[in-house]
Amino acid sequence: MCQKVSQCAGAVGLTALGGYSSVQDCITQMDAQNCTATQVTCSAPAKYSASNAQACINAFTTMTCAALATASATSDPTPVVCDEVCQ
Repeated sequence: MCQKVSQCAGAVGLTALGGYSSVQDCITQMDAQNCTATQVTCSAPAKYSASNAQACINAFTTMTCAALATASATSDPTPVVCDEVCQ
């Protein structure tokens, strides 16, 4: 997410995303906020799907800047497959 926002919208986009000063700052802060043990654990009976996690990464990587801008303007830009990491 951080890299894609920076690629598409530069420093202005990172600031708008969460007040981040750089891609590394974005990654560090998002990891601290979103990658705690509680947040990365699937609730039973769901199981972690490595293939869906990779598909989520791939979806961000291949997302065009136009698609990111459109998604950001209308809702959460996170690709739907990212919601399927726990199944």
